[in-house]
Amino acid sequence: MNPSVNVVTILGRLGSDPQLKGSGDSRFVVLNVATSSSRLVGRDWVEDTEWHTVKVWGDSAPKLCQKAKKGTMVHIIGKLTSNMYQEKRYWEIRCREWKIVCDGRKTDPAPGQLLGPEDPWNSRNDSGNPWN
Repeated sequence: MNPSVNVVTILGRLGSDPQLKGSGDSRFVVLNVATSSSRLVGRDWVEDTEWHTVKVWGDSAPKLCQKAKKGTMVHIIGKLTSNMYQEKRYWEIRCREWKIVCDGRKTDPAPGQLLGPEDPWNSRNDSGNPWN
């Protein structure tokens, strides 16, 4: 057997408020996360933005909806998956762990500094998480 790894890590801002979907044990949150990088083109810096669709499953999904909003910076660790819809393939990240880095207000903490005393890494060992 050949070993393989499928792990995605992104750090970006939410482009819209989280959307809670599903019902009962099948609840999940859909996030639209923007990541950006800059490159030099001639004498000008050009910013490239990539948009990522992230799905968060399980008990932590409603908590994420309550804490995050458009502009919130999040750190996501997950698995890259692909799906087919009307004969077109699209990619999404199935979240395993999430963390709110800053909430998007003008008073954002320094990058890497957490909001509040609680540990926002709350999706580990989540009973509704399809990774388990």
